[in-house]
Amino acid sequence: MRWQPPTLTDERRRRILQLLSAAERARWEAAASGEPGDRFLVGRMLLRELSAESLQIPLEAVTVLAVCPSCGGPHGRPEIAVDGAIPLRAGLSHTAGLVVAAVLPATRGSALGIDVEAVAGSSERRAAIDALVPPDLRGARGARGHGHGTRGALRAWTRVEAVLKADGRGLRVDPSAVTLQRADGRLAASVDGSEADYALFDRSIGRRGLRRGAVMSIAIADPVSEPSPGAGRAARPSTARP
Repeated sequence: MRWQPPTLTDERRRRILQLLSAAERARWEAAASGEPGDRFLVGRMLLRELSAESLQIPLEAVTVLAVCPSCGGPHGRPEIAVDGAIPLRAGLSHTAGLVVAAVLPATRGSALGIDVEAVAGSSERRAAIDALVPPDLRGARGARGHGHGTRGALRAWTRVEAVLKADGRGLRVDPSAVTLQRADGRLAASVDGSEADYALFDRSIGRRGLRRGAVMSIAIADPVSEPSPGAGRAARPSTARP
């Protein structure tokens, strides 16, 4: 897992653009200039860096795909394609001032979902989240273990959205379809109408570069073992340059 602010030097932006596929380039060109465009580029580069390091291959050998299951457009949950390699599951999320990416070997889970929210987000964003979080997840049963107040409400939401991203349908599924439960100190989830089981992991990102920090949740569908999304590399901001 790795995160980085959505800001780029001209040199790094040029390097990322050299690696993009035609579909990715079209998405970048369609994005608004400034931070939205750089946010897209940072996300694609983080996925490439993590995949290349995991598989010990050059960045140029990694292809990042996205196909919407609803309309077939080049957006939605990212997928990693590398010829002849063990498939990787991928997750991507962003919030104000931050982009987060993660990859996981396909042998350790059937899907990966990740969601991050800045604690110091706008009042409009918090109101939208409050409207989406199911009432039963705001109370003791669903909220247990993630605290109270703004941070607790955000944690409830990142858990739900991470699960829905791993499900693959996102907010086309009513958030109330997600059930959270604890067993032996572990957090798990399920989605009504789906046979998949989800392991949930919570992370917090410190305040460095982000006022009051951010909360993040990672959902792994049908985990094969006891995966730790940060295994093999410390979860910390990326300072690497190609």
